[in-house]
Amino acid sequence: MYTLEVKNLTKIFGEHKANDNVSLQIEKGEFFVLLGPSGCGKSTLLRSVAGLEIPDSGEIFISGESVMDKEPGERDVAMMFQQATLYPNMNVFDNVAFPLKIKGVDKQKIEKQVTDALELVQIPEKRNSNIKNLSGGEAQRAMIARVLVQDPEVFLLDEPFSSLDHQLRVYMRKEIMRIHQKTGVTIMFVTHNQEEAMKVGDQLAIMNNGRIEQVGTPAETLQQPNNKFVAQFIGHPQMNFIPAEVSEQDGQLVLKVDSQTYGPIAQEDLIKQPESTDLTIGVRPEEVSVEKEKKSGEDKLNSKVEFTESTGANNYIHFDLGGASVQASVPEIKDWDQGDEVSVSFNKERLKLFDPDGERIK
Repeated sequence: MYTLEVKNLTKIFGEHKANDNVSLQIEKGEFFVLLGPSGCGKSTLLRSVAGLEIPDSGEIFISGESVMDKEPGERDVAMMFQQATLYPNMNVFDNVAFPLKIKGVDKQKIEKQVTDALELVQIPEKRNSNIKNLSGGEAQRAMIARVLVQDPEVFLLDEPFSSLDHQLRVYMRKEIMRIHQKTGVTIMFVTHNQEEAMKVGDQLAIMNNGRIEQVGTPAETLQQPNNKFVAQFIGHPQMNFIPAEVSEQDGQLVLKVDSQTYGPIAQEDLIKQPESTDLTIGVRPEEVSVEKEKKSGEDKLNSKVEFTESTGANNYIHFDLGGASVQASVPEIKDWDQGDEVSVSFNKERLKLFDPDGERIK
């Protein structure tokens, strides 16, 4: 039995399908991330689970029980939004205690639960502080504490740190991971930041245009993307995509990039046979090897350096293949100059091939 299960959920606003036949399952204690570009339907799905949106079709189960006829307060979920929505006329303790007071929990239990929650989020000294006197991080911690005291079956987080500056965002991300490890609460977390998703998620659901493109671990979505959309959305820097034509030679596939050939690609390495001669090579910058000067060979392509780039921690050279700008990771940027002739090869085991519809065939 899953803690949360969504079956064939569809939500339509006018002519727009915010969620299109979405299904997913979340295990107890899992940190599950909904990842995708802005407007892809992540928050709508989260709000439907919370009961704040009514789906047009589909079902939602929490701990095996349908919640479709339940009000938000009856669903055993707690939700934290982008902004820290604390009541300015209450101190920290009363803000955190508020959902318990509404439920009629006795004072002794409230005192213990709120005290424990404030200890967990590491702001026990702020219990009597005015909300106006809290820093941004302290306000976020108070919000987390208010969710935790409810002891929800599912903790719903809708881009809770997006309004924070980078340093505080990283810090709060570590804090929510610490709290998750300590409490074992089931979390459904919405973000459009793939770096954040890769660091916190046990499982990722990649969304696009209201649909789930792939569910998997961070490693699975990075190394075995279902399609071109997932491949380009996951990973930094982005995967290189190089147009190519494919032909068969001695029972194996040979790729042509411009007038150059690359291969062969063994048939047994394919997920399915290509139905078109037009394919796209997908290869990440760290999987591209470059050598100085032009060289010939079955797994060599030649080009010239267009420009170099350094991020401090990483160095890249850029060149053209098949009309696409390609970047390769290199140890030292000082070794390369604009116009240098290069011989390019790929890690063939990790090289991906996509058909014209964007589906991965290798």
